[in-house]
Amino acid sequence: MEDTWADRDLVVLDAVVSLFEESPHNDVQAKAVQERSGLDDTDFGRAMTALAGARFFDGTRVDEIDYPVRISSVSERARRTVGQWPNPDSLVERLVETLSKAADEASDPEQKSKLRQAAEFLGGAGRQIAISWVSGTLPHPHL
Repeated sequence: MEDTWADRDLVVLDAVVSLFEESPHNDVQAKAVQERSGLDDTDFGRAMTALAGARFFDGTRVDEIDYPVRISSVSERARRTVGQWPNPDSLVERLVETLSKAADEASDPEQKSKLRQAAEFLGGAGRQIAISWVSGTLPHPHL
């Protein structure tokens, strides 16, 4: 089985989300998505069918085509997938980068050390805990 995500489906999803953002009316024609993606009819149709079936976006359909010919909404998941909105992992990564930068710029040695320790913890052993906390899936302790 061939992996179609990176070279086909993600290319189309990125085109959908970016065109949707550029549209003043929150309305994107499938033809414009195909032009932006640069894919041929077959690959484009397969990608659109897969993405619509996975509910990355919704819109107006016609009987002859398995996907929306006009896209009227994109999901939160679509925005996160293409990086328009942050996901828990990217938020933690940004926090680690911010802490590291703050440590580099700190003039107080004690503050520099604590910031570096925090960055190292969240970038290593504490990463999964931080991701769970950001995503709201960290189990609450029973009191």
